[in-house]
Amino acid sequence: MNVTADGPITTWTLDRPPANGIGESEIDAMRASLDELASEGSETRALLITAHGRFFSAGVDLQLVQENMELADGPDRMVAIISRYQSVLADIEALAIPTVCAMNGNALGGGLELALACDFRIASDEAKYGLPEINLGLLPGAGGTQRLPRIIGRPAALRLILRGESVSGAEAERIGLAHWSVPSDDVVSRGVELARQLAGRSALATKAIKRAIAESARPGGHGYQIELDTTRALMTDPTARAEVLAFFQARAAARTSQGASS
Repeated sequence: MNVTADGPITTWTLDRPPANGIGESEIDAMRASLDELASEGSETRALLITAHGRFFSAGVDLQLVQENMELADGPDRMVAIISRYQSVLADIEALAIPTVCAMNGNALGGGLELALACDFRIASDEAKYGLPEINLGLLPGAGGTQRLPRIIGRPAALRLILRGESVSGAEAERIGLAHWSVPSDDVVSRGVELARQLAGRSALATKAIKRAIAESARPGGHGYQIELDTTRALMTDPTARAEVLAFFQARAAARTSQGASS
């Protein structure tokens, strides 16, 4: 996996031909990058995840699964690997910055589970998306059984997971699995465009919005209080105040211009 930074955007690019399988090296690279993104000195304001080739990712490396099936301690090894991947995906979901997954090809199994941990998902019209582990006698073990029902609802999640069914990009958008479905050649550019837009938003407001929405899913959550506390903070924060004042100045200028032309 390649990790690059371009101004306020960090990009992860899966690059393990032919199907961008996810193995221990990819998990390690994700963990290292997440530690950097979570550090106080990080200047990243948005994370974009995409891939090289016609696949986004076919999921956890099947050779890794096969090797561990043949070892006496294989089950323990495999559980340890999946546990590390679960932890990585949980930390992606918990990032304070927005995350965008540009699924430029098929996203299956652990590849789709990676996308499900992101805030936004852009699909390719021509690609397939699903959690087909049941077809191998397995189950989605990196959070798929938890995140997919929350995103598309229990009935649709049961359909995809229990039948091992894959859907097209257009169907993924229709059922809420993807936010947008676009031609394959446009997926990455749309992802970059969205990441830039999100990176340009107020960092304080963005962080609070993600926290408040996360709280909405918890019984007795503190989302309302986060809204109030952040409103106060934004009204006194110099950067936020400058953005608000610039908005009102631009609005006043537009009204003046309209009045002069009428």
